[in-house]
Amino acid sequence: MVDFGRADYMKIYSALAAIAILVTISFSIHDAHAVTYDFKDQASCRTISGTWNNLTSTCTISSLWLNSGDLLTVDNSFLPYISLKVTDSLNNHGAIDISGSITINNSGILNNNGSIANHCTGQCFGGTIQNEGTITNNSNGTITTNSTINNLGSINNFGTINNDGTIVNTGKVINNFKGIITNSGTIHNNELSAIINNGGNITNYATVISDVSGTITNSGTIKNMCGGTFTSNGDFIGAQVENVSCNAPQNSSTVAEFPFAVPMLVMGFLSVIVFYKAKTRTLSHC
Repeated sequence: MVDFGRADYMKIYSALAAIAILVTISFSIHDAHAVTYDFKDQASCRTISGTWNNLTSTCTISSLWLNSGDLLTVDNSFLPYISLKVTDSLNNHGAIDISGSITINNSGILNNNGSIANHCTGQCFGGTIQNEGTITNNSNGTITTNSTINNLGSINNFGTINNDGTIVNTGKVINNFKGIITNSGTIHNNELSAIINNGGNITNYATVISDVSGTITNSGTIKNMCGGTFTSNGDFIGAQVENVSCNAPQNSSTVAEFPFAVPMLVMGFLSVIVFYKAKTRTLSHC
């Protein structure tokens, strides 16, 4: 056994203290250099090395990296239709707040390890989204994707999500009151993952599958439309899925088809009254 004297302990203590100071300084330096990108016009587009299109109010960039503590805002208070277009990658370890729009090329990717607050009402996102942080889609926000969303974190929806691609959930998706999720692609809920429909509406036109040990909780409305497939191999809690048959009830309406005239004696005068033959047409809502 090594016998440490008082001097040895003092050396060890001093070394540990020095390490602690260096770590503290490194964090302090980073915080002091946290960057805020307030993107709202052509001038602010230049600060992120973007190319500005004046006709569409679009700033195109190849890639952008946000460190912890950094903030990117896409602000539409000055230009209502302002858009940030990313052709390669957007890597977020800080925070993003969107009131304009962000579009990711189909070959591009958004890597989120921080937080994103979305208020975008236009064509938002696209491309591949790799989420290991938190995405909050607010009540006036829309997320539209025809590519892939890999969710290992949390997606909190108060607005509208339109999926024409693939959503793979290995974390948690919460669809809140008045939230709308429309699926025309594939939603795959993996083991030990959760989809919570907390008073919202989920409409499936294609494929939803939940694995063994995956959980779907429904206190809102889930509709599986004609031609859709909804499979839960795990736990399903709450109100059942409404399966809309391809032979759903149909509405009928009566419309005028063609006229014919009938002569009649009205108050001593010979008059012609025109009648329309009625025909019933069936209107299907399937």
